[in-house]
Formats: sequence, structure tokens, C-alpha cells
Amino acid sequence: RPVRSCTHCRQQKIKCNAYETYPEKCTRCQKIGRVCEIDPFFKPQKGGQVQILRDEFKILREQVETLQKRENYLESVIAQKDEQARLNKLRNDGSDVISTANNTPGNEAVKTSPVSTNSTVSGPSPRHKSNFTQNYSSNGVFSVFRIGDVTITMEQADDLHSEFMTNYLPHLPIIQSTSAPELYTQSRLLFWTVCLTACLSHPDPTLYNSLCPLIKQLAIETCWIHTPRSTHIVQALLIIGTWPLPNQKVLDDCSYRFVGLAKSLGMQLGLHRGRFISEFSRTQVCLPDAVKWRSRTWLSVFIMDQVWSASLGLPPTTPIDYLIEEARDDCSLPSNFRALLAISIFLSKLVTTVGVCLTTEDGLIESKNRINILTVMEQELERLGKKIDLSEHIVEIFYLGARLMICCFAFLPPVPNEDQAKYIIIAYHTATKIITMISKLASERRLIELPIWVRQMVSLSVLTLFRLHLSPFLLKQYVESARQSIVTVHRLFRNMLTAWKNVDNDISRTAQVLEKLNYVIVTHPKLFTNAPAIITRMRSHLTASMFYELVWAIHEARRRSDEARNSTVSSIGSVLPDQDEGECKSDLDSRILPLPFYSRITKDDYTTTVTTTPNGTTITTLVPT
Repeated sequence: RPVRSCTHCRQQKIKCNAYETYPEKCTRCQKIGRVCEIDPFFKPQKGGQVQILRDEFKILREQVETLQKRENYLESVIAQKDEQARLNKLRNDGSDVISTANNTPGNEAVKTSPVSTNSTVSGPSPRHKSNFTQNYSSNGVFSVFRIGDVTITMEQADDLHSEFMTNYLPHLPIIQSTSAPELYTQSRLLFWTVCLTACLSHPDPTLYNSLCPLIKQLAIETCWIHTPRSTHIVQALLIIGTWPLPNQKVLDDCSYRFVGLAKSLGMQLGLHRGRFISEFSRTQVCLPDAVKWRSRTWLSVFIMDQVWSASLGLPPTTPIDYLIEEARDDCSLPSNFRALLAISIFLSKLVTTVGVCLTTEDGLIESKNRINILTVMEQELERLGKKIDLSEHIVEIFYLGARLMICCFAFLPPVPNEDQAKYIIIAYHTATKIITMISKLASERRLIELPIWVRQMVSLSVLTLFRLHLSPFLLKQYVESARQSIVTVHRLFRNMLTAWKNVDNDISRTAQVLEKLNYVIVTHPKLFTNAPAIITRMRSHLTASMFYELVWAIHEARRRSDEARNSTVSSIGSVLPDQDEGECKSDLDSRILPLPFYSRITKDDYTTTVTTTPNGTTITTLVPT
């Protein structure tokens, strides 16, 4: 049918007399001074006007907040520097900066001020929002950066930027930056995330502890309150997921949620479609060599999704697509990054094949077929190890962790013990090899600086060895070696710099779990020694079932101890909690000894003996009391 209304009135769904006044304007367009256009091919957009008004209101609100902050700051600077400004005005002809400060455009700054505000600050929360400020010199270079009550100088920013690019970026090569100011102009969240991560190399965690809550708040405001249209935000979330923020409990760790958010934003931006990204949004941030860096970002989303899903015992949510499959053989990618991607693809196939079954309630494939499938997956992993570059310990640990995950699937009930025997030996050798490698890495770099997948695989290794060395299925010749490996990891995890000991993370959490498990050996060893298999209770957490099985043992031991403590039957001559009435003294003598964790040793536990050799060397020996 013929079009009788102009495009504006059709969009607003209001009465229009354009067909009567044509070629003149319709009455409404003439009244408000709009261009009246009749387009038969125009299609009204749903909610278009409301969305436009919302966007305009949001922009106006941000501009008002920015101007208010800028005005308040300039007033305080003028009040503080008034005397100095008058002296400078008498001395220099061109130093009338203070007097012209209020007339400068938003992209200029007060030269005599140590800091000046950025006209691009946005957000509804002025207290927690990253009220970034920086000072420009005459050539436009920043001199100060500020977020909340934390301020870093240009020199500090350059050092942190250089530290990240040198020691951290090679493990996650997803950004391109030559300087701190350039990184800041790309994304405020990405800039501060890089600075936070680089602080892990500092001996003093003061700056790190100050930045953590501010950056967490900034990430929440940037991603949940607003919808970012920038790949840089996805990259920042991935960095946070690779070097997580401090957390005391597993449920307090936001890394998995940040990685999931990075995946959601990445799909909305079309990162999973490579060069077809223009079909998803017209308002994205421009990047040099955009397809390359956006594709790498999506590959990193896939890798981190596999890492965190495996750690928490959850099925991965990112499927293997064309971009991921093709990148496995892309020689333009760094060899270590390509190896991580290939291992992640294997983990995705492993979990999907063994742990995502539609015919069983726990999601595991039936036990009669599980061992055969695991054997095939083990052979595929060996072939993969010959193709990828395993020269770096960080990559090889991830590869060995994949082998250890195969063993964990074999330990899940109800696989017969005779079928598990082979994987018990494989798990022992794999876990001890991982611990040997982490000992070498710890002599070169601090553990907190390593990517999260390295620390997670070390934690899985030490917990697996802890469970195996208490099992009668592990050969006696391997028990002492397993105990020494556990003590080594505990020493590495507790041997942090004194200043960093109070920073809670996955490292301190694993060390604490080991100490609690060691106490279970003392109080209720039969929770381990009398178990009919390696894993008996947990089966719905995939490869993380080992961790949750040991956590259950901790809680069960505590429950039994509380019951024994509250029991009125107990007396001075009663038997130990796990001792039956008919248990003889020889059985007590054969109890498993607890692990010699050094954090449990006090001065009352040993005496010091000092001897001197003939050549004058002093030897101090600790003799247990």
C-alpha cells in the first residue's frame, strides 16, 4: 500500500498529513523544524526513540558528573596553588596557567597541577568509580594516574607496564601496547589490570592490596552496570582470570565469573566470528590488525574456560568452533600459546566424552566403557605431546595436568580397583614430575607470578599424592617419595615473602587444606586407610572430585571429633577416636605418621646442637625432643 506518513511520524506512530502537504513538510515536522522525508523503504525500529533518549540521558549524566569533578578539582588546585601561581606569573611570561585553567578545553590540563582530570570519566558512582586523573605535559604525555585514593606516577606506570610486557604477557599474548599512556587510552580497566598484575613481582604488596578492591569494583561497574563495546574489556577480564584477585575461599573467587563474563561479552561483540565482527556491532573500538588480536582474545577465552571449569569440576561452556579448530595449526601464533590451545581442545574433548553423558544421573559415562575410552584418550594425548612444543615448563605442566585428569576420571566410582591400578602408577609419576618442575620454576620466579593453570595443576598433583600415599593400592616403594613431594609443595606454598603471607589466594588455600588433612591423619586416619577406593563419595565434580573428596574428609573428621568430645562415655582411659575396643597396641604402633610440615614445628619440639668441623665450619643440627 502507498506510504502516507513521513519517516519521523511512522517511527513515532503518530498521525501525519504528509500525503496532503507533499511536497511541503507535514504539520508536525514543520512545527518542530525537522526534515520531512517520505521513504517507502523505511522500516521503523522497535523502541528506537526510547533507546535514543536513554543514551542521550546517559551521555548528559556522564558529562555533568565529569564537569562537576573537573570544576571541584580545579577549585581545590587554584586554592592550594594560588600563592605559587602569583610568583610564577611574575617570573614567567607564559605561566598564566592557573588564570586560564577554567577556559581550557576538556582535553587540556593545568600545567602547574600535579594531576588533572580526564574528560572521559564516566560512571554513576563517584566514590568507587575509577576517577582517573593524569597530568599532561606540553607534548601530551601523562605524568600521574589515579584510581580512587591510589596514585601512581608516570615512572611507576612505565615500570609496571614494562614488567607486565616482559614477564606476564608471553603467557597470555592477547594485547599490543608500547607504553603505559597508550594502554590507558585504549582502556582504563585494561591499564589498571596490567598495573595490578605487574605488582605481583614487587616484594611489597601494599600497592597490590590497595588496587585490588578498586579494580574489582571498576570491573563490576564497567561490565555489569554498563555494556562495554570494547575488546579491551574482555582482555582485562581474561588477565584477572589468569592472575586472580585475592580470595580466601573457593566460592569467594570471582575469576570463573569474570571468565564467563568475558565469554558473554566476546560473543556479543562477535569475537568468535573473526573477520565477520562488523556484523555484530557498529560501535566497537578500533584496533590495529583487529582480526588478529580479537581472534587471539577469543582463543584465550576458550583456554581460560577450560582451565577454570576443570578446576571447579564443571563442564566447559565454550564449544570448539571453526576459529579454535583452525588456530591449532596456525603458525603465526606463539608456539607456547598454540600448545596451550591444543591441550585445551583435548581437555574439552575429554570432559565432553567422559563427563557429559545424557544417560546417567551423575553425567559420567558408564564404568564398563570408561576405562576403554580413557585408554584411547591417553593415546591421543601422547600423540599430541609429540606435535606441540613442550620446551617450557609452564606448558609441560599443563600437559601433564591433562594426563593427571585422565587418571582422576579413572578413580571415580564405580570403576573396579583392578582397572584403577594402572592409573595409580601413572598418577604417581605424573604428579611427582609436576612437583619437580614447579620446584625448578620456584627457584626462578615466585609462585604467585605464575599463571593460574600452573598453580591449579600443582594443587591437583599434591592432593592426588596425598590421597595415594594413604591408599593400600600404592606400592610401598613409592610412599616415602610421595610424602617428600607433598612436604616440598607445602614448603613452597608457605615459603612466601613475609610481606605477602597475609595475601589470601589459591596457594595459601591449598597449603591450609594440606595442614587440615595432616591433622585428619592424626585424629581419624581410617577415613583414608579403610576406604575401598581412591574416590568413594564424590562423583559429580568431574576431575575436581579428588579435591572435594578430601574436603569431605576434613569435615567428617571434625564432626567425629566433636561427637567424641561431647560424648559422656569418653574417659581418660578410653581408646582413640578411630580405635576399636579390640584393637591391640601393635595396631596403634603401625599408625601412619603425619607429614612433617615445618609450619607445625615450634621451638619446644627440638633442641639445637652446634658442632664445629676441623676446618672451622659450624654445623647446626635440630634434634627432635
